[in-house]
Amino acid sequence: MRFETGDIVNGIESESLCKCGRTLSIFKGFRGRTGDIIKVRGVCVSVAGIENVIRGIKECSNNYEYLAVKNGTGMDQIKVRIEPQSDIASERWDDIRKKVAESLQLAFMVNMDVEVVPPGTLPVYELKAKRFRDLRS
Repeated sequence: MRFETGDIVNGIESESLCKCGRTLSIFKGFRGRTGDIIKVRGVCVSVAGIENVIRGIKECSNNYEYLAVKNGTGMDQIKVRIEPQSDIASERWDDIRKKVAESLQLAFMVNMDVEVVPPGTLPVYELKAKRFRDLRS
């Protein structure tokens, strides 16, 4: 894998020595790109990280979106809209909303407004999904 300027990686292992004698830095893993990070209330939130949290919750479908918005007091906020799996009864939607909100809060240390919408409400993308929109301006 080739890293570029602006890539965010997990910690660097101690300098390694190549057979030819050259020293190398070995990264432990790729986390994302700085272009995929938004700053909300002084906290850097990874767009890919939001996706990872949502995809890790089995009750959520693959159809979701998240918006950077200004709340009623003018502060930045992230609003997450998710569709539950189609076989989940609407009585359980509030439990799913709470589970997603708690998981996101634990992952990023910032509260996000989570809304559960009926299956089929959010747009379905054929190619690359445009799940994030910045509506703060």
